[in-house]
Amino acid sequence: MRWQNPEFLESSTQLKNTLAACMVQSAEEPLPLQETVFPTVDSQLEEGGVIPVVDIKGPQHPEWTLLTYFGVLMKSDVHYYLRCLISISERQRLDFDSVAYIYEQIQAKYQGNKDFIRYVLHLHYVNFMKNY
Repeated sequence: MRWQNPEFLESSTQLKNTLAACMVQSAEEPLPLQETVFPTVDSQLEEGGVIPVVDIKGPQHPEWTLLTYFGVLMKSDVHYYLRCLISISERQRLDFDSVAYIYEQIQAKYQGNKDFIRYVLHLHYVNFMKNY
């Protein structure tokens, strides 16, 4: 549209990024909104409280889908399970059953996502090693 000039698009992107970086309550600790996942996606992982589920009331309400615009993952795809794996790996205590389950889900969704999975895990490994 004509009214969406470069300044408007830049400020819109800046607003989106600012909201995505806002700290929200997750299952265990405050996290940036863009690092969380939506509740009710995978009940097996949510039971232990080990994944970064955003704490919201009434998750079944369809208007919550707007959170995807700010980076909240809402479907059980490879992106969801990689975010959960990274979140778990950054904790002091590991839940090995959850990690094994997540790897099983990633393996099941591996087809067509090989390069993405490799990239995310490599990037996480590099960032992890910088901290040690």
